[in-house]
Amino acid sequence: MSAVLFKASDYYGIMAAECTLTIVGRFLKPRPLIDRIRSKFKELISMKGSAKIGIYDNFNVFLDFTNEDDFNMVLYRRVIEIEGQQMWLQKWSPDFKPEEDLPVAPVWVLLPGLRFHMHTWQYVKQVVSSIGTPLEMDLATKGRTRSSMAKVRIEIDLLKQQSETVYVGQIYEDAPQKGIAIVIKSQESNNEQEDDNKEESFGAHKNNEAGPTHDNINKHQHGYKEMDNTINNNSDEVVQESTNIQDAKKQEAPN
Repeated sequence: MSAVLFKASDYYGIMAAECTLTIVGRFLKPRPLIDRIRSKFKELISMKGSAKIGIYDNFNVFLDFTNEDDFNMVLYRRVIEIEGQQMWLQKWSPDFKPEEDLPVAPVWVLLPGLRFHMHTWQYVKQVVSSIGTPLEMDLATKGRTRSSMAKVRIEIDLLKQQSETVYVGQIYEDAPQKGIAIVIKSQESNNEQEDDNKEESFGAHKNNEAGPTHDNINKHQHGYKEMDNTINNNSDEVVQESTNIQDAKKQEAPN
């Protein structure tokens, strides 16, 4: 038996770098025809670059991207429905085995109490690096519109025990160090986060806008009722006046 040996550092490093933008799409049942997968994917996903979708076996396909933003956008969806089946998405790994699910997944974590001046990528990624691989901050954290906490997406190994707190402190030359312990709250990655961010970012503005509130509607309805009563009263007065005129004419008419 002949053998070819590679350095582990090369196998997981420079060799794997060729597939850093590759996603595995897994179906729980035998997958649809590859042409249908490609056409449906093109219909559902708008991209900056392009993606090649190739067959691995009857249950798995590989999606190879040319643009990192497209890669992240698709990966964060976690699942795409094609031909009535769910295609589950996971990041490719050199250790990929078709019969096993990769334990690595992107999740959102909340950092309540993180000081506002640390709501930048430079500092947030250092805070969460002990938990997993930092990926991105949400819109509210980027836009600095939610000062009470930061929200960041990280990639974690689901098989490993996850840290529940992270200590963020300061070191002084002439005084003891001090800091705070931040309780980490996890939130499963999904597509609703964009709506949450928009609501948090623009909620205050919406509250100040003059909209069709219940009070305004009730005021308008009350005004309409008063207008109707006035019209009805005026109509009654016109009818009464017309009746009086007719009675007066009858009295003036000769017998």
